[in-house]
Amino acid sequence: MTEKQTRVAIVAVVLVVLLAAAKLYRDAHRYSYPRPGERVDNYTGQVCRLNPRAGWEDAFIAMAKKNDDELLDGEENISHSWDEEEWQW
Repeated sequence: MTEKQTRVAIVAVVLVVLLAAAKLYRDAHRYSYPRPGERVDNYTGQVCRLNPRAGWEDAFIAMAKKNDDELLDGEENISHSWDEEEWQW
């Protein structure tokens, strides 16, 4: 085998190993057990949280205590003529 062929063979082996590792990493969730408060989606096999908004109420209370609960857009009126002309209520 020439030096060039040896290099190509090494690169090919490394590529195969990296692709196999990437597939294992991608599919790892299918073989893992859910932690408490999680479940495995039967369709996708992904681990999902049972209550994805857990802790939000406490976070909102903490924001209010810090006066960090104001609207980002302020109190300005953001209506548009489209709201009046085209939107059906």
